[in-house]
Amino acid sequence: MRSIGSCEGNEENYADFNAISTSRMLMMASLLLLGGGCSEKDKASAEINKQTIAQKECDPALKAKFDFRNGHAIASSHGKQFHIRESDCQPAYAARFDFVADFYEDLARVGLNHKMFHVDENGQPAYEERYEWVGDFENGFATVREKSKHQTFHIKPDGKPAYKERYHEVGDFHNDRAWARIGLQHFHITPDGKPAYEERYDYIDDFREGFAIVKKDGKVFHIRPDGQPLYAMRFDLIADFFGGSAKGWLYDRESDKPKGFHIDPTGKITPLEEG
Repeated sequence: MRSIGSCEGNEENYADFNAISTSRMLMMASLLLLGGGCSEKDKASAEINKQTIAQKECDPALKAKFDFRNGHAIASSHGKQFHIRESDCQPAYAARFDFVADFYEDLARVGLNHKMFHVDENGQPAYEERYEWVGDFENGFATVREKSKHQTFHIKPDGKPAYKERYHEVGDFHNDRAWARIGLQHFHITPDGKPAYEERYDYIDDFREGFAIVKKDGKVFHIRPDGQPLYAMRFDLIADFFGGSAKGWLYDRESDKPKGFHIDPTGKITPLEEG
């Protein structure tokens, strides 16, 4: 899940969603580092008002002060946030929100009056529903939460639930699979909200290149979309598949060093060359 740091709009005012994601940090190999102060962006937002409506292009010096993504950037004024267009640095719409995020799949999540929802590039709500928290749209689905931390699920671009099931926590869909959690049980679900397999794990991650990392009984390995292990070996540390292969490591007590292995998509494992 992506999050946006800003000076005036604060997503955490709407939902402390990260508080229910602590368990997932155990296997993270890296952290998303958010930027610090926003004073320069605040000043740049004020400069927007100096440009005339008739101006057809964005001043390069002003444009450089914003982080444009997918044709828009986040700006703030008088404690409210909105989007500006990359083409002319003008506000994309008249509405103002307490919090806005970047556009993904033509929709951006926003917060207003302690509720969250998605808007289109004209600032119009994409649907009537309002949620306690919403995530970005990815592969046609967005994660939302309503009522309590036990009411997490996916919606479609029209704001309607994609299925009737509810989970404690869910992730984004990749390869038609999204991770889900109920209590301490982790598994993947299909777009209809049903578990993709019967097995339950201590930790799971997204599917990448057709395989997902899981943890069980203190060891990690890869599984296929049907939940079955790709191979019999278990590792102490493992990496996602990238470019058609993955790597795994076992701690060697004799040398007091990790021993690396190469893993191919068929499940064949070979030692990595040292050096």
